[in-house]
Amino acid sequence: MVQDLQILFTAEGLKRFRKELSLTNNEFATTSGISEVTISKLQNGRIKFSSYIKKALQAVFLKEKYSGYFPEKYDELIGLQLKSLNQKSKVEVYEVINKMLSNHNNTIAYK
Repeated sequence: MVQDLQILFTAEGLKRFRKELSLTNNEFATTSGISEVTISKLQNGRIKFSSYIKKALQAVFLKEKYSGYFPEKYDELIGLQLKSLNQKSKVEVYEVINKMLSNHNNTIAYK
């Protein structure tokens, strides 16, 4: 499993992560809230990872990595509903995740 977010933010890292989850581009797009076209372009190195894309990928990464700590709440917050959230709501979700992670001595930071 991809263990480092910086690796995830590369074309090969993203492709490897998606395949480790056994998801098609379409399924990964639905899960992450990033369009299938954008997923494809990222995996082929045709576009750069914006801060918005990094945040969405971090949410998927954290769901996989920390789901054992709080599975039902995390799925409610992130799950497939992420796609339907507006930008302000996504930031609020990120803040909630950090609060939840801080209870386990973990935090994430967006650059």
